[in-house]
Amino acid sequence: MYWTHMIEFRTLRHFVAVARRLNYSRAAEDVGLSQSALTRSIQSLEKQTGLRLFDRTRASVTLTPQGKASFHAAQQLLASAEDFTSEMEAMAKGKGGRLNFGIAPVPARVLLAGVLSEVFRDTPRLECNVLVRGPDELWPMLEVGEIEFFIAGEGQIPEPMSARIEPLGTFPVNIVVRAGHPVTSVAEIDRAYPLLMANKAGVDNALISELLQKNSHPTHVIEDFTTLLSLVQSTDALLLVTPLALREHLQAGTLRELSGKKPTATGFHRVLLYAKAGRTCSSSAMAVRALFQRAIQNPPWQ
Repeated sequence: MYWTHMIEFRTLRHFVAVARRLNYSRAAEDVGLSQSALTRSIQSLEKQTGLRLFDRTRASVTLTPQGKASFHAAQQLLASAEDFTSEMEAMAKGKGGRLNFGIAPVPARVLLAGVLSEVFRDTPRLECNVLVRGPDELWPMLEVGEIEFFIAGEGQIPEPMSARIEPLGTFPVNIVVRAGHPVTSVAEIDRAYPLLMANKAGVDNALISELLQKNSHPTHVIEDFTTLLSLVQSTDALLLVTPLALREHLQAGTLRELSGKKPTATGFHRVLLYAKAGRTCSSSAMAVRALFQRAIQNPPWQ
């Protein structure tokens, strides 16, 4: 049989109501129709499908074998439609679906666990796929649509015309050394200690210049934060970093900030969100972006 029209979900709901109740009067009350209108709806469905769905007598209504099979299929279809509708509503509110995004190692160290904890608590239906990489790896992924956005420090990639760049906030920047380091302040640096950083661009230039003027400091750019932490704890290297990434170690006294260079207007590092210009951002991406911005501007550790 050739069907010229798709079956409407409304008609399927009428059929399911009658199949559940096996009583037209009660089923009509369930779906908010008159009994005669519900009867016409079922007759129309039977005509459209070419199937006899119910056997009717004056005393009873029963499902035919075809009706029983159709009842099971209709229930599954309606449940799937409800799930689809619910998922679409959740995605529209930023509370469902899947979000792919990236973040550089230092912002990840400071922000990621706290933001994801909020996501787990407030939007449990949202699936996050997070890539912690350097900006030079994240940018090509953004270009081809593998991620919706990534978060990194200022100046770490060229700012192409195809990027939409939004400031999220700032991190203070200082020099961190191990406990027991020979120097206690920037002014005491009198030889070429190794200078470590997660990236070279976008970090406070005044701090770098002051160090380089002291002596010819070899600079080592290492994106892996675990390696940076191990080196600064076990050697006399100087780590140029936001102290926020090392809060537990600074509080425990195993690391310390050098004095004599307080974070000021020139001692901050801007954190940016990079997205593709002209590409629509999902509701979930906007919601997670707001969480990152709030975490930077109103940090829980203050």
